[in-house]
Amino acid sequence: PEDALALERRAAEELLVSGHVDRGMDVLTRVLAHFGLGFSPSRPRALVWVLLLRAWLFVRGLGFRPRPPQELSPTALLPLDVGFSASMGLAVVDTMLALPFATRTLLRSLAVGDTFRVCRALCIELSFVASEGLPARAKVDRYCQRLGELAGAIDAPDVHALVWASTAMAMHFRGDFRAAAEGMTRGLSVYSESLGQAPPSASAGGQGRFFSQRWELATFRYFSLAAMVQLGDLAEASRLRDAYAREARERGNLYLYTNLTIGDTNLLYLAADRPDEAEAVVRAAMEGWSQRAFQMQHWWELQALCHADLYRGRGPEALARMELAYGRLVRSLLTRVQYLRLRAWHLRGRAALATCRAVGTAEAQRLLRGAQRDAERIEREGAPWATPMALLLRGGLAARRGAQDEARRNAEEAARGFEAVGMVAWAAAASWAASWAHSDGGLPARRAAEARLAARGVVRPARFAAMLAPGYER
Repeated sequence: PEDALALERRAAEELLVSGHVDRGMDVLTRVLAHFGLGFSPSRPRALVWVLLLRAWLFVRGLGFRPRPPQELSPTALLPLDVGFSASMGLAVVDTMLALPFATRTLLRSLAVGDTFRVCRALCIELSFVASEGLPARAKVDRYCQRLGELAGAIDAPDVHALVWASTAMAMHFRGDFRAAAEGMTRGLSVYSESLGQAPPSASAGGQGRFFSQRWELATFRYFSLAAMVQLGDLAEASRLRDAYAREARERGNLYLYTNLTIGDTNLLYLAADRPDEAEAVVRAAMEGWSQRAFQMQHWWELQALCHADLYRGRGPEALARMELAYGRLVRSLLTRVQYLRLRAWHLRGRAALATCRAVGTAEAQRLLRGAQRDAERIEREGAPWATPMALLLRGGLAARRGAQDEARRNAEEAARGFEAVGMVAWAAAASWAASWAHSDGGLPARRAAEARLAARGVVRPARFAAMLAPGYER
């Protein structure tokens, strides 16, 4: 029975990490039932469990007594592997369902004393903690330090790859896109160098074997490209996206293919002036995706389609789409992820600014007040990468009021903020926006900003910049 359960657990994990979410959850539900476990019936209840478990983890700490492999029975290890499969497989799909499994598995791994599984569980817990953004910075730093200590004691290539993936994801959620891109690149290198190596010791449960559909590789590839998009390395990101997506499609890796086509990397289609394709690939990918709940991929779908609308100059369509889906997004509790929350507020604010000229005065004033509130929400969070986005919204609001000097100052400050965190394309878009408020018409500054975007691989710089910074054009 244990062998059958172990195989069924691995089957569920492979289905989840390759994007066959519904089938994977069905298999995993059967495995969990064997241990008297199951998915939380609601996301609020899952959140309560997470808070309780993390409180106990805080009291207990991360210390443990390592036990040699010969003292670890398969019966004690299998529940840890099941919890890992649930938390990893759903980590970038349905965060709230995965969270309780991540913290519970870490606590149980510490109690059992298997260093391999403690390190593995801490990697996943780190990813979830890091998603809280700036407020969790101190805890993230402690977890990263502890992971470094644990990984040094383990001869398991896939654990080292997972440590790189988790720490780089933590940097991504923090908005340190340079560190995220460098970490993911290094992780890909470690992963590639390890291909073909023999599996690690038996205590690793055979996890040292590499699979082309593994979560680590998919994570490296997607988040490295997502960081490159934020840094403005659009041409190189587009080249790699096409290669990775082609391989993922050929291998049936729905998870990676969907993320590459609908995630932050969907912006690359718009940089190439292919809005029809940007929309078509989203719709095609989501036809094969789970519809059981509002998952991370549904947020990416919303973001990508709104971007396509804004790129085409269809502000009202983007706003209507955002308002229709925003309630589901909030109820999913995905907005606990700071990176997502700030992006959603900024997207809604941009859609409102882009809509103002198409509606009557009273409605325009309502939309402007909403954009103002979104700018204030973003500023209160204090994230260095997002504060310039709030400034862009404030500048657009000033431009709509006819306060051109204020609009220019906000956009110029936003450009400096983006430059400071390495978000080059965003900085160019902010400079482009500021040029519209120049007293001399700003044509030279606007052309310089457009040239900078073109050098990054943007085919129609004015359209691309107006998508990122609406409200400034006269």
